[in-house]
Amino acid sequence: MLLAAPWLLRASDLPPRLLTAAVLLAWAVGLAELVWRLRRPRLRLDLPVPPDPLQVDGLDIEAPQLVVRGPWLLLHWHDGCRRRRLLFWPDVLDTRQRRELRLAVSARGVSRRPRTMAP
Repeated sequence: MLLAAPWLLRASDLPPRLLTAAVLLAWAVGLAELVWRLRRPRLRLDLPVPPDPLQVDGLDIEAPQLVVRGPWLLLHWHDGCRRRRLLFWPDVLDTRQRRELRLAVSARGVSRRPRTMAP
């Protein structure tokens, strides 16, 4: 977004007197979000052998849910009354790690309907 902001805003028929301010604002917001994301602490996800629950930063997570949307994986769980999530981009996990995560979550999940095929 940071690199494309000038071209996208120029193509939006924004008045020329507002274009410079809009580009600077887009760059400032984009840089602030980039700094915020780079300073966030990294989370560690542990996949112990199945009767033990999955762990994120050493804390057990109960009832994990994994949503597969094409190349993205989204892991949901409850932390007390808060709903937490982790998004795995395609370049973060290789195919073996993706399958291991899918199997680990499905081994601990409660299914409402029977599976029609293997995960």
